[in-house]
Order: sequence, then C-alpha cells, then structure tokens
Amino acid sequence: LKDACSYSDNLAANMLGYYVCDKNDGVFKTYIGSVISKNITTFSKEFSAKDTAILMNSIYAQGGQAINYLQNTNWDSTKIPKYLPVKVAHKIGINGAYNHDVAIVYANNPYIISIMTNGENDEFIAQLSKKIYDEVK
Repeated sequence: LKDACSYSDNLAANMLGYYVCDKNDGVFKTYIGSVISKNITTFSKEFSAKDTAILMNSIYAQGGQAINYLQNTNWDSTKIPKYLPVKVAHKIGINGAYNHDVAIVYANNPYIISIMTNGENDEFIAQLSKKIYDEVK
C-alpha cells in the first residue's frame, strides 16, 4: 500500500490488485463499481476525472493509513500540491502523454480536485491547481 500510494509504484498496485483484491475481480470490482456508480466488467485504466474524484473522496471518508501515505509522496513538490500552502494527499498517474493527479486539498474547507490531461506537463497541473485553490480557499 505504501509503495502504491507514496511512490505511485505500478508493480505494487498490480500486486495489491492481484493478491489482495482477487485479481481485480469479483468483490473488488463490485465495490469500486458501487462507489463510482458504474458497472465495471473489466478493471482498466479508463476512469474519468469524476470517477477518480469520487474514489478519492471515498478514501478521504474512510481515513486510515492510505491517507497518510498519500500525504507523503515523491511528487509533493510537483503537480497539484506544488504551489499550495496547505497539506495535500494525492495520487499521480503518468502513462505516455497522459499526466494526471487527484487530490484532497486540506484548505479551510477541504476539497477534492482531479486533473487529467493528455499532453500537459506537471507545471500546467500545478498552476491550474493554484488558480482553483485561490478561488475556493
């Protein structure tokens, strides 16, 4: 869990999915589907920004160790948290031109933000995050 959250290690995430979540099948897919209100027939990387925000909100509501790991990642000085003066728990995703980040921003009124891009860099995500923070803080 630590490697999947703090380092965004895909091997660790795959191992969790395979060994802990019954090969990303059965009860796990049903649970994730119930959280995002979708029927998941195959577990894939095809979640929307809304889906990832809903999943992050569910993690926020549950609390626990995952939140601690998401607050201390290798990417805490880039993407969503880069210019924010508050604590952030976030999970990044990079695959080719796809560059994403989803986070809990612990502003006075905490909020969830999900930024998913195709071709944008980390600085774009950081600046967009700061603009949003300045509007909602």
